[in-house]
Amino acid sequence: MRTTTRNPRSTKSRTGLIALFVIVILSALACVSYANASGLTASSTAVEPANELDPLDGIEFAGDITGDDVAYLRDNLQFLHDQLPQWWEYVEQAKPFTFSIDQTLAAQGRAAASICCDERGYGLTTFGHHFGQLTVSTDPFSQTVEARRIAFLGMLVHELTHVRDLRTERFAARGDYGTCVEAERSGLTKQIELWRDMAFIKLGLDPASSEIYALRLDQQINIEGAALRSRELWYFYCGDLLVDA
Repeated sequence: MRTTTRNPRSTKSRTGLIALFVIVILSALACVSYANASGLTASSTAVEPANELDPLDGIEFAGDITGDDVAYLRDNLQFLHDQLPQWWEYVEQAKPFTFSIDQTLAAQGRAAASICCDERGYGLTTFGHHFGQLTVSTDPFSQTVEARRIAFLGMLVHELTHVRDLRTERFAARGDYGTCVEAERSGLTKQIELWRDMAFIKLGLDPASSEIYALRLDQQINIEGAALRSRELWYFYCGDLLVDA
């Protein structure tokens, strides 16, 4: 599908298989293809900032977003503001954008889809799951507040990297295999950078828990770093763009 917006190329996220304690590479990877922006802009509603530093300023919501989703997003953006201000600024620089939830996306095996931009210049990201519900593994570590935060913020930064890249037409070429790989490499690289920074901060109230998650996060970073060099990974996410000879 194609969009009539200024930059029609989109990114799609799918479930993966290599997470240690959070499912699907923490549910953040995406594949490049074309998408239709019209369904994402329907019924969007602006959120009025409560004050000058309201984390939700510059964000609109559409689709199946709930009050719990908005509260979870606010809490995690505030976490970035307080604990990782450089990543708070990274999100701020991606604004304005619209967030939507469409659970049929998850049913199709896609965790998220991002495009940029609509006629107002808003980036558009649709998630396949409600915020805070990205980790559904039976591993108890994936059900904790810390694991869910790691999963959500990893996906958030990954998708907003796509929005930022598309807005600047960094990957403005047609969505072929090579473009898909480079776009995904950009998103995954930023995701890993965020996790590296998260490994050095307090993730929870329990010091012992924080130590466990710092160790697990370090292991996950090593896995993702190796995945960046894996031809099989790129074929898994971008192989559908290859044309048979």
